[in-house]
Amino acid sequence: MGAFIVRLYKIDNPVADWHSWRQADTIAVSRNFVKNGINLLKPQYDDLSNVASGKENPQGLRMVEFPIYNAIVALSYLSFPAFKLEIWGRLITIFSSILTMLFIYLFTKKYADELSGIFAALFYGFLPFFIFYGRVLLPDPTAVMFAMGSLYFMSRKNLIISTIFFAIALLIKPTAIFFGLPIIYIIFHNVKNKNLSFSISLFAFSFSFLPLLLWRFYIQRFPEGIPASSWLLNGDGIRLKGAWFRWLFGERIGKLILGYWGIIFLTIGILFKKNKNYIFEILGLSSLLYLIIFATGNVRHDYYQILILPTVAILCGLGLEKIIRENGNGWEKYVRLTITAFFVFLSFALSWYEVQGFFNVNHPEIVEAGRRVDKITPKDAKVIAPYGGDTAFLYQTNRAGWPLLYNTSNVMPQIKLGATHYVSTNFDEPTKRIMEECNVIYKNEKFVIVELKCQI
Repeated sequence: MGAFIVRLYKIDNPVADWHSWRQADTIAVSRNFVKNGINLLKPQYDDLSNVASGKENPQGLRMVEFPIYNAIVALSYLSFPAFKLEIWGRLITIFSSILTMLFIYLFTKKYADELSGIFAALFYGFLPFFIFYGRVLLPDPTAVMFAMGSLYFMSRKNLIISTIFFAIALLIKPTAIFFGLPIIYIIFHNVKNKNLSFSISLFAFSFSFLPLLLWRFYIQRFPEGIPASSWLLNGDGIRLKGAWFRWLFGERIGKLILGYWGIIFLTIGILFKKNKNYIFEILGLSSLLYLIIFATGNVRHDYYQILILPTVAILCGLGLEKIIRENGNGWEKYVRLTITAFFVFLSFALSWYEVQGFFNVNHPEIVEAGRRVDKITPKDAKVIAPYGGDTAFLYQTNRAGWPLLYNTSNVMPQIKLGATHYVSTNFDEPTKRIMEECNVIYKNEKFVIVELKCQI
């Protein structure tokens, strides 16, 4: 219950907090499902530009993850519209996060002990970085829930449910494939104990990849809707270089996720073995491989670490349990426990110090401007909302359009593409030029809205 309550913090925020551009792209698909009907084979968002794919995208196609999360959010809103769409999106993520906690507890309890499971779940439930990404408008936490569920059900020798869960996880987020390594290890370990046939189990589990392969084959028909993604691997050549270690193990895992002092528990969890097999080591290895393979993606965007959060929580839980269980008598034991409790407090407090800004809306003017656009422009208007290519401003307008001005000296190319209005919170030279040449329909000290009927 506590983990649920803390995730309600600023649940009614507009989509303008940390990583709002990626959240806007996700929830825009749900909003278009609400407007136009749910078509899983044709997800659409608001961005009509060539920014993501390098090709003009006049239909606003969003051919990335299979839109399971987006559809669930839309259906929830359509069934109970008393909550705003964005709140429903966050509630679905919160629900996924709580289920992930449960799977972490059950999985860790099975392969270690109950106390380790409790501690692992508590780390996942209450570390501030986990809280923020346990209530965002992203598909990643839901994918992690299904992947962690697949791992747990395979540990319970429930091959069918595990395979179904893993198939869904891959459809939502293909990077969930890195959970496949520990799952295959569990299959092998079960065979070693003569509980299942390895070849039959592995063959059956391989069917979890089929829906993803079909989806990836299908979306090749719509290249304009497929964002460029090869750069995520090692686009800037940063893999295993000093900056890669600093950003991922220093800035992200060390500072943001674990608040410096949590590294103690993570390290002990890695070094001290807790069971007779190597499942936790394999889980850690799979997370490390993910960081290495998707090197640039992980360095540039901290939300890419959502995938490794169960591993971090489990290893920290194992480490904390090891300290708590350490033999000792009298005052020595109480001193150790007091110091440990202080380190846990420091970890949570310092992580909050770093993460608290993620919840802030630093540019409320884009929300105000977007609401005004939505109020005074036609529903079929196509809007240019320049925000450095970030779609968060465009999302606020509730209109399809472009998150940047293609040509700062001439708006005509975008008018020819269908642009009907221009909105800006920045009175720069391009904006002043458009104000002079076109029809200003609203202006205050914060923003201007221009109808693109221009004398050029």
